[in-house]
Amino acid sequence: MKPETVGFILSVSIEFMETEEANTSAASFLDGDTLPKHGEKPDDWKSSGRRIKRGLFRTANELVHQCRL
Repeated sequence: MKPETVGFILSVSIEFMETEEANTSAASFLDGDTLPKHGEKPDDWKSSGRRIKRGLFRTANELVHQCRL
């Protein structure tokens, strides 16, 4: 992520957590999904929402949002 983006996020008091990209297109922060590390995904892990297409996600409550920074 670009340093300018991180700086902006921190300047408006948003908590920033950097993570690897494995499973990020499936997991939903809004649904409270955990984000397993690459190669450590439990067999019973399942995301709550669904990826519609690149950058577009539908939560378990049917909220559709743009999810790319």
